[in-house]
Amino acid sequence: MTERTFFMATQTGLGISRGPSPVILGAQGGLPVATAFTEYIHAYFKGHNPDSCLVKVTGELTMSFPAGILRVFSSAPAPPVLSFRLLHTASIEQFLPNADLLFSKDFWLNMAALTAHLQKQAEQATMAPYYNVTLLRYQYSKQGQAWAPLQLSVSWDCASDATRVSVDYSYNGDALDTAVTLSNVQILLPIEEPAANVQPQPKACWNLEEKRLLWQLLDVPGAQGRGGGTPQPPGNAAGRQGEDVTPLLWTGRSGRWES
Repeated sequence: MTERTFFMATQTGLGISRGPSPVILGAQGGLPVATAFTEYIHAYFKGHNPDSCLVKVTGELTMSFPAGILRVFSSAPAPPVLSFRLLHTASIEQFLPNADLLFSKDFWLNMAALTAHLQKQAEQATMAPYYNVTLLRYQYSKQGQAWAPLQLSVSWDCASDATRVSVDYSYNGDALDTAVTLSNVQILLPIEEPAANVQPQPKACWNLEEKRLLWQLLDVPGAQGRGGGTPQPPGNAAGRQGEDVTPLLWTGRSGRWES
């Protein structure tokens, strides 16, 4: 998600010619700064207990400055101090501001340090139209299966002649503001022990050197027979493809299938 905003300059009567990007600072001028939030979401599951699901979100705030802004910052006797504020942060557990560029309490930027940082980027990429600066990282977490759009459970059945692994997954559209199809879903299963006659079901890529199985599920939920399902909690591994719960099976060692 990208949000564009403008920081207004506080100085008057100051005009700077445009640089590589259309930036001008005047009595009513504004500094065009693009702001982007990027979030990385990780979900942890333990066994068959759906309530064990822990969803951790790590995000970062990045600002993009047009190349021409360097002329504004370097030519002005005292560049306007940029600041921002964040809304709806009650669930945030930890803020990690960029200590070199940001005063953490009020989110005011250290303009001298910012100018030096942008100048360094300009020297490294002379033709870049803009420069990205990561100012802040944050983290929060949620407990319970209701927060995971893709729910998983794994079971291992180890015997003397065969090992059977079942990975059950199901789609939970209620975890999203708007239920959408999950695209390009992949499930990776590492297998530490030596394995022979690996026969995954459905078809998967077996990497002998790295000892791992990779299922490419395409879209979840998918069409009948392609995996996925309706928003239901995981059940047992006896389900068939196209039902609410879809199992991914692997049997190794002797290569004997178990059903």
